[in-house]
Amino acid sequence: MGALAAGLAALATADLRLQALVFVVVSGLAALFGRALYRRILAPRDDASGIGRGPVGEHGVVVDPIVDGRGKVRVRDIVWLAAGPDLRPGAAVVLQRRDGTLLRVAPVGSGDGPQAKAD
Repeated sequence: MGALAAGLAALATADLRLQALVFVVVSGLAALFGRALYRRILAPRDDASGIGRGPVGEHGVVVDPIVDGRGKVRVRDIVWLAAGPDLRPGAAVVLQRRDGTLLRVAPVGSGDGPQAKAD
């Protein structure tokens, strides 16, 4: 941007100082505007869609048995790595929290789910 403006200034005048001044001013303004634009685009959005927190509070089904605290569960047609008490395949679980790609689960009706804590 600054180079374009300085080039246009060169068409208007042969004064090198004026061209340099135009270059610096326009480049500075472009940098400030670009920074504000990128901050707006990259700013985290705080919406109620739940994007980023995963399926916390939803129900799932154990796919691979949870043995020694690790297994796999299916939630929203996706199989996730899960941590929780030992459970057999087909057992219903509620998701307590998400740690990256690991879901912390509890058996449905155990009193450990998010709905039980709200009471």
